[in-house]
Parts: sequence; structure tokens; C-alpha cells
Amino acid sequence: MFSTFVSIYLLVVGYLSYRVFSEHKTKKQHANK
Repeated sequence: MFSTFVSIYLLVVGYLSYRVFSEHKTKKQHANK
């Protein structure tokens, strides 16, 4: 049970951080143009 919660937590955190990183990257590209 605990390991399942940890795996789901890591999955959500990784997904959110990836979304923020991709959004930041696209914003930087738009600023350069």
C-alpha cells in the first residue's frame, strides 16, 4: 500500500515538473523570436 502511494506520488510529481519545464521552454523560444 505504501509503495503504491509513493509510486503514484512520484508519477504525479514527475508529470507536473515535466509540464512546467516544457511550458518554460516554449515561453523562452517565443521570447527569442
